[in-house]
Amino acid sequence: MDTMLNGTMGAAKNAMGSARHSAGQAFDSVKGSAEQALGSAKEATSGARSTLMDGLRTLSTLVATVRSLDGDDALGWIGLARRRGPAVSMAIFGAGMVTGAGIALLFAPMSGEETRRRILGLFQSMKPGPTASADRPRTDLEEPSDDAMPATDPRPDPAPARAYGADGRTHH
Repeated sequence: MDTMLNGTMGAAKNAMGSARHSAGQAFDSVKGSAEQALGSAKEATSGARSTLMDGLRTLSTLVATVRSLDGDDALGWIGLARRRGPAVSMAIFGAGMVTGAGIALLFAPMSGEETRRRILGLFQSMKPGPTASADRPRTDLEEPSDDAMPATDPRPDPAPARAYGADGRTHH
């Protein structure tokens, strides 16, 4: 009976060792799975946090863009614009006049020399002060003819000067 008892005890010890070994492997397997699940959860949380931060950044940029828009932007989207002020309109008109005058000079039927002479004459006639000097006397004056009338009438005007309004009536 001792042998049988020793055999049973040996078999029980082997069964216990095998059970202990299997339990250790099961525990290690569960522990490894739990660690993998925890790592995956951390990665998912990190990814979700990153996605959330990207979404918030995009939203704040969108809000800033909407705040910076004004009425002129909205009008531009539909092809309209606000009216310009009178100073801007006058400046554009003046620039158009200058450009048109330049183009007219380019396509003028006169020669360049004649055009330059006329333009120079216009500028010289607009100069303030006397047009003649002791160094350079005026040469554009003609001698008066005998049949020329005097520039002023020496007789006094018998009627007082009258001003005429837009309606054609005289005003004193």
